[in-house]
Amino acid sequence: MGRPTDFTSELACIYGLFDSTGALRYVGKARDAKARLKDHMRECRGHRRRTPLYDWLRKHGVPEMRLLEADCVDWREAERRHISEARARGERLLNIADGGDQPHCPAEIRARNGAANAAAIHGDPLKKRIWNAKRALAQGLRQGMVMNSTRAKMREAAHRLPHLFGEWATIPDREERAYER
Repeated sequence: MGRPTDFTSELACIYGLFDSTGALRYVGKARDAKARLKDHMRECRGHRRRTPLYDWLRKHGVPEMRLLEADCVDWREAERRHISEARARGERLLNIADGGDQPHCPAEIRARNGAANAAAIHGDPLKKRIWNAKRALAQGLRQGMVMNSTRAKMREAAHRLPHLFGEWATIPDREERAYER
């Protein structure tokens, strides 16, 4: 497990995420491992996905990344091999699956799940209104368009109704310009 400086590859590469003690905690694949780590960090900040990896990233911050194998022709086999070898060594991996595109969810099941989710949201007028409000506010937050007074109201909503708005509890204030006050 060396430390190559180039984390990009024409083919897939297998990377490892390591904790502060140097223990391997996650094995993944990517063509651009550094970009994939940025994706992981962005996804874990959204508080949408509750997985062992994202919970760990939220708690410990940016991990050390090392390239385990570059230019994998058969990346599925390579990822499975690295995960099984790490587990055999007793590493406490955060990987849910055994690697190689697992768990696979067929397109028809994803479509059925999406339709059921949409029906649950759009079938109830109150749920639809909440969903639309959260979507609009999230877009405003991403674009930096939500003023501090609104952010304070969002944090209050998170305090009063954490089951609906809990992800807003830690929204930071932004620097307001003089003309916005």
